[in-house]
Amino acid sequence: MQIGNSVYTANMLRTLLFLPTIAIAVFVSALVSTGQRNARIKHLIHSSSITDQISGISLLTSHSYDVCLAHVSPLLKDETLSSKKAQDLLVAKAFQENRVADLVGTGIDHALLQSALWWDAPKNPQQPFSFPISIQNSSPWVPLLSAFYDTKFGQNNYMELVELSMRDRDGSVLLFVLVMNKLAPEKIESLIRTWETSFDFEKQKTALLLRALRGLPINEIHSSDSSLQTIHSILKEKNTMLAWRSMHREDGTIIPDIALAGMIVDKIKYTPTLIESVQQNLWVHPEHPILLASTFSQEIALQIPTELLVNDESRQKWWALFACGLLQEGR
Repeated sequence: MQIGNSVYTANMLRTLLFLPTIAIAVFVSALVSTGQRNARIKHLIHSSSITDQISGISLLTSHSYDVCLAHVSPLLKDETLSSKKAQDLLVAKAFQENRVADLVGTGIDHALLQSALWWDAPKNPQQPFSFPISIQNSSPWVPLLSAFYDTKFGQNNYMELVELSMRDRDGSVLLFVLVMNKLAPEKIESLIRTWETSFDFEKQKTALLLRALRGLPINEIHSSDSSLQTIHSILKEKNTMLAWRSMHREDGTIIPDIALAGMIVDKIKYTPTLIESVQQNLWVHPEHPILLASTFSQEIALQIPTELLVNDESRQKWWALFACGLLQEGR
């Protein structure tokens, strides 16, 4: 019995003697691994290849603000895609660590800096965006746009709005779909059943997009309309690649209904594409992408001043604030 206890005691002593050695080995291994990782990041970021630089930036996502700043500082004043990625990373880290004020003097883009400071400051509640209109004497898109921003106006004039043309100025149904979805969700399924059996392609397309937007099953369709078939394939197969490939007209501008289908399928993946298309001035009607952003990132859009929606110059600031709001949210 005593022999057994002695052996056990000896084994315990050997184990205890080895613990510091094991701890040191683990520490040294972690240190070497961290050093190698930092060396790789530094090598990639200082490469002349933008692809390498972006790869290096992607390796920093789990690091602190200070570590990120130390690595990406050489890129901040460039006007390249890697510089934009570096600035976005730094701003996102600043939001995470409540260090937005520290962004001053880093050299990031002035508009991005001002947007970050704006999000970091207290904000007043936004008032509904509206303007005086007459449904009878206006083009259909005018009261529909007003109804999107002013829910009270939309609900008071719901029956008249439902009877308006679904086609926007560029032939899209995006505005009509988003307004109907917002104003009367309890009536949507009834509208869908009525419109999806219509011979009118616009009504069929509206019903299909509303069905997907409400998370309802996507039924098979029997239509010769190519745009309707494309939208159905995107929604049925959840195919964002098809949405990306088919969302441009021959002149390069965006097809709003395709963009809506892409956002429905995967808003996280498709939102950067939406912002890029706005920056490239690819929308015939600039209110359409704002409607998409306001629908799929409502919590961000609702905080941005609605007075920025009135002209092209102020809309650029709206988009700068929106993109920065995504960074604050961690997207």
